[in-house]
Amino acid sequence: MILLSDAVLDAATGTYAVTRRRAPTVISGVQVPDPAPQALQVEAAVFPAKPAELQRLAEGRRSSDLRAVLSVVPLFAQSDLNAADQIQIGGDLFEVSEVEAWGDGMGSDFWRALCLRAGRLGAGQP
Repeated sequence: MILLSDAVLDAATGTYAVTRRRAPTVISGVQVPDPAPQALQVEAAVFPAKPAELQRLAEGRRSSDLRAVLSVVPLFAQSDLNAADQIQIGGDLFEVSEVEAWGDGMGSDFWRALCLRAGRLGAGQP
């Protein structure tokens, strides 16, 4: 039997650097970013997202460079607890916009994240 998670790993296009941060805290009215972000290496399949997925985003968040990322490691979009994960794809930095859990619920789970291009690495980005 082929597990869905194994199929995702078989289709992987590489190992990608992910930065995971807690949501900023507010001290005296000033947002303070997470002082100790977590660095992860995630094996994933990355490909351009569907045009319909791009249209689903809020108008101010639409970008022609939207990627779908399939991985067996969950990526996080922005929430009350976390800042959006950032993933390095090629020479670009992408930010996780939304995440869907997929799988059969029997240990063969994976996640599909939509990631928006946030900028070029080395151009004022971390």
